[in-house]
Amino acid sequence: MPNNFNFTETEYDPSNYNFNFGYTVPTLRILAGASKNFSSIWADPTANIETARMYIGSRGPGAAFSVVALANGVLVDSYTIDKEGEHGELLDSEDIVDINVSIAGL
Repeated sequence: MPNNFNFTETEYDPSNYNFNFGYTVPTLRILAGASKNFSSIWADPTANIETARMYIGSRGPGAAFSVVALANGVLVDSYTIDKEGEHGELLDSEDIVDINVSIAGL
């Protein structure tokens, strides 16, 4: 997602800065549900940009709980009020405020 740097102070000259951070970040639309109101994001304790999983909860109409594998940016599991996830459960409501993920062995 590009940033628009607005230099409003006269002492700042954008030509003096290098905003090429050496990489680009692809935008992927992989999350479950229709809500764009994300209320919680959590990752495995050992997660980094290339390993483990990230968990995202959204709220409001179209809310979902999404599980994303960071290694390949793939939605590996999801739950909504009308779509069961991998463990055969539905969300009780569309008002996720916070998430608590329990990982066996940690």
